[in-house]
Amino acid sequence: MRERHADHVERSCAVWNLVVIHELERCFGVDMADDQPRAGSAIERAFARVQDLMPQRKPAYRRITPLASRRETQRRAALAILTLVIVVGVIVIAVATTGAAIVVLSLGLVQVHPLLAVGLNLVAAGGLAPTFWGWRHTLVARWFVLGAGVGVVGAWLALLAMAM
Repeated sequence: MRERHADHVERSCAVWNLVVIHELERCFGVDMADDQPRAGSAIERAFARVQDLMPQRKPAYRRITPLASRRETQRRAALAILTLVIVVGVIVIAVATTGAAIVVLSLGLVQVHPLLAVGLNLVAAGGLAPTFWGWRHTLVARWFVLGAGVGVVGAWLALLAMAM
């Protein structure tokens, strides 16, 4: 069944090509069977004429921006990336320093007495909490507060893991 359909399609395409060639011969007065190079150029000219008659799309409007505007955009993008790097750096430094300080001091106090280490951690966190709570609305300090909070929680989890 598929072979019959494929044969039918090939025959219909061949017939269509002959019809197109016959119509081009009739319109332009060229016998394409006699001279192949001339027939090729006549077909090309015919298609070119038909394409010239077809409507064409207007070229897209392209706004040309001055160099200063592009530099300004690049500068703003660079500042945004630099700000992101600084914010991430502040958070990482706050996490590392706060976490390391709490772990080192707690390990030293555990040698004296474990309840002393827990009590001092609660007093220190409770004493700093109001200050950090007030800093959460300050533009730059809020990132340090986030890092310190994550550092305290991470240090407490590390101490609990060491104690077990």
